[in-house]
Amino acid sequence: MFRKSYYLRIKLWWLSNAWAGLLGLFFLAVIAFTYWTNAPTFTDPDSFYHIKMTEIIMHQRQPVTDFPWLQFTTLKDAYVDHHFLYHVFLIPFIGLFGAIVGMKIATVFLAGLAIVLFYGLLRSLKIRYALIFSLLLLFTSAFSFRMGLAKAPSVAFLFLITGFFFLLKKQARPLAVLSFFFVWAYGGFILLPILTLIYSILGLFFEKENKKNYQKIILAVGGGTLLGLLIHPNFPQHFQMYWQQVIQIGLINYQNVIGVGGEWYPTNIQDLATATPLLALLFTISIITFLVTAKKQSLKSLTGFLMMLIFLIATLKSKRYIEYFVPWTYLFTAFCLQDSGALHALPHTISQLIIGAKKHLLYQVSLVLLFLYLLFIVPYTLLDNNKRLYEDLHAGIAVTKYQKAGQWLNNHVNKGDIIFNADWDDFPILFYQVPRARYIVGLDPTFMYNYSPADYQKWKDITLGETSENLFKTISQDFNSRFVLLDQQHQGLYLNLLQDPRFVLAYQDAEVYIFRVPRDQKTK
Repeated sequence: MFRKSYYLRIKLWWLSNAWAGLLGLFFLAVIAFTYWTNAPTFTDPDSFYHIKMTEIIMHQRQPVTDFPWLQFTTLKDAYVDHHFLYHVFLIPFIGLFGAIVGMKIATVFLAGLAIVLFYGLLRSLKIRYALIFSLLLLFTSAFSFRMGLAKAPSVAFLFLITGFFFLLKKQARPLAVLSFFFVWAYGGFILLPILTLIYSILGLFFEKENKKNYQKIILAVGGGTLLGLLIHPNFPQHFQMYWQQVIQIGLINYQNVIGVGGEWYPTNIQDLATATPLLALLFTISIITFLVTAKKQSLKSLTGFLMMLIFLIATLKSKRYIEYFVPWTYLFTAFCLQDSGALHALPHTISQLIIGAKKHLLYQVSLVLLFLYLLFIVPYTLLDNNKRLYEDLHAGIAVTKYQKAGQWLNNHVNKGDIIFNADWDDFPILFYQVPRARYIVGLDPTFMYNYSPADYQKWKDITLGETSENLFKTISQDFNSRFVLLDQQHQGLYLNLLQDPRFVLAYQDAEVYIFRVPRDQKTK
């Protein structure tokens, strides 16, 4: 009797003090992400770009509307800082703690907030075992790896989950405001209108009596998004940038034409299932439950189901969308099992299994298998995810990469000089280390390919060492470059440059070679 009374008091306190769960989960997430990301590295080179953009905004105290740093890309003439509010958010962190440490702290804070917001959504909807679903999300390596990157994935997640909360509450005004700021915070703002249309169309079909409410939220999200676009600091040139970023890079993807970033390549469905076994199990259980109890499923479950399928398809096309597929699978599972009554019946089911085990062999076997699964498989999976996250987020690019070369360049490069960079993904690091220079290509090769397919092909052939014909003329005149920078992976290009005495090896270290391109040399 005492134990039962004590248990009920703890349960009542937990249910009536939501702040305890939110605060406790936030601190747990912060500790976990600090452990995973506490290394003098950045896993993604884009982190350097975000730091430098934040520093530029801090210095000039206004949005960046021109981007002269990439001379042979469409960004030179049509640039938009589609992470503007993210960069504004970073300002106090970088201002107080410095560039590298500040970026790390901001990343951990946003990642922790993402986990807490997910938990808060489930708890606000009175979903049973909300904390367990949130912990599963935290320790799913595929999701937390993306949240642990020092870039903006967590920002998009926060906006989308907050938007879903307001959709479920049918609060039009907050949705309008959120949609407006989403445009200024992240290039993937289109996800909120997509979510809104799915939810509202389903609502108009199943709840015709609430027609006006669904029309209001469609107008609110559409109006907020449109207003965010129309009064954007980069209006109207940002439409070209969004077309490239959202449609050509995010949706179409030129991976079969040019070498895009690793996150844009497909995911094998078998690799996805084996990398996230608990998620795959819940995915299977929830799909079966959804089909068997279809008449019991609510509007939020239907919405979660469709969003999960959309992000599954997107993930199979490009790896990076797993940051959406994972949480939407957990959301759908929670909604589906709640609507079916399975979550409410779980304690009773377990107790019946224990009682049945005393009489029937089948129950005994089932109970033993369940016990072994919970005792060994689940902890092993979570520990393996923890290990994988630690290793993946500690690996990457040293925060001091190209620091010595950058010091040399800052002493020898005139402002505006073009550096012929042999790797497009070196640009963020070079931009961070040597902002006074200009570069050939960066951020994504699609921007150069769209600017000039012929220039892209010339650059590609040169950097791969596949051509040495008219090399000096091409680099010095066609690309107007004064320096060539390449790492030790480009031995073909290195040998081609050495064969032409007009290229002067001016600097080298363990990371990089820098050749000077004299201005007054005649071409052959």
